[in-house]
Amino acid sequence: MILAPNLLQRSNGSKIVAFLFIFLLAFGCDTSKKAKTAKSNTEELDPIRGKKRYNPKTGKYEYVKEEDTKLDTVAWRPSKTEAPPIQSSTEIVEEAVAEPEQGVGVSENFSSYNIAVMLPFLTDKYTQTGRIPDKSSLAINFYAGMKLAANVLSREGIQLNISVHDTRADETNVKYLLERNDVGKADVIIGPVKKSNLKRVAEFAKMNRKVLVSPIYPGKVTEDNPFYLRVSPSLKIHCETIMAHALERVPAEQIVLVVRNKSAEQKRLRYFQDAYRGIMGYSAPKIKEFIVTDPTADYGEMEVTPYILPDKETVFIVPSWSNELFVYSLLRKLDIARMNSPVTVYGMPQWEDYERVSFDYYERLNLHISSNICVDTNAPDIVSFRRSFFDYYGTAPTKDAYKGYDLLLYVGRKLKEHGNKFQLHIEEEDDEYLHTDYAFRRTIKAEAASSEDYENVDYFENKHVNILNFKGYVFRKIN
Repeated sequence: MILAPNLLQRSNGSKIVAFLFIFLLAFGCDTSKKAKTAKSNTEELDPIRGKKRYNPKTGKYEYVKEEDTKLDTVAWRPSKTEAPPIQSSTEIVEEAVAEPEQGVGVSENFSSYNIAVMLPFLTDKYTQTGRIPDKSSLAINFYAGMKLAANVLSREGIQLNISVHDTRADETNVKYLLERNDVGKADVIIGPVKKSNLKRVAEFAKMNRKVLVSPIYPGKVTEDNPFYLRVSPSLKIHCETIMAHALERVPAEQIVLVVRNKSAEQKRLRYFQDAYRGIMGYSAPKIKEFIVTDPTADYGEMEVTPYILPDKETVFIVPSWSNELFVYSLLRKLDIARMNSPVTVYGMPQWEDYERVSFDYYERLNLHISSNICVDTNAPDIVSFRRSFFDYYGTAPTKDAYKGYDLLLYVGRKLKEHGNKFQLHIEEEDDEYLHTDYAFRRTIKAEAASSEDYENVDYFENKHVNILNFKGYVFRKIN
């Protein structure tokens, strides 16, 4: 496939956005579909080429056809418009959501499994000027990682039939997609991203007893739904993980919780206090709290010295991220006030992307943050994946590409091992992948906490959160 150079340049330096987007418009991921004849009204682009391999018959290196690699089989039928939506079938399921089936059921094993992927590719926003919607990047890169994972699963003998759907980030379109045949027949649905769309699909999955994997959104969208798996840990899980890690370092009396005098931030303190009492017992006194009431724009009147212990390490936990200036001012004052006293700071995932805060403060204050993703570029598995990704797409993988790759590998392997209701068997199986670990646990309402009945499960959530430490001017995973 040949792309115009200006199209590649308009994707902010990421070739994959243009590369995959045009590919998706024409094919989706149907690697086994034959080329159309001259009678077709839809002109298709050449598929993405694979790697070159030596052909002993010709004595030359040749591109391996994707039919030969047996990549994921995907139903794909582009429309006759110039910018067709991503869709997989024209058949409609009659009464797909007629009556809810009772109970969780028994997990069944099949020779192959159907997976429906629902992501916001936003192909309806694509213009013939070559501009690709910026918000499409998440879906495109996530899907790029999934395609490589499908290749790995195929070599492992795991057969998946993957259909890809563009939600367009639109509720009406999602409602339509849920009536389609390939979604109705799916064993597993991955996506969507938007909360309102995810909520609708969660109810569909619950009524039709289909596993739904939420890949991005960390909030609650459903209840009494043992078919729902949330990959991204909630803020509550982040807070619990940070508190547990801090208590491994120092006693509770050396920990200070710091937030601004904002309602949203003060509510987060409860997560930490509950996590602390859950570890130490509910009769334990509260962790010390520092509510910053400084009214100045630059927080110049904020006084941190009274909270620093003169002869012991002080750990400051700061569950704040929306105001980078506040974080900058707090770290600057801590760095000045600490003198020779050791100070450690725990921050939030968003701190990794701050641009105004000096990394010198991160280094000197022994910064720790929680994160859903950690990629050690020196690890052999990461090096291998980055090389494969670059060979296939001509660019380096983004964080979303890692997420898509790992998630499809995880889902595919669990389907093979446990069948179409694999979520019933994974709570004791913590698995390490490239960007994070998967440690799913059931979330149960308080009144049913002692029950082992899956009918009382609210949903399953990945409870693993990475703790990253900033040392040598890089973040490194330490848990």
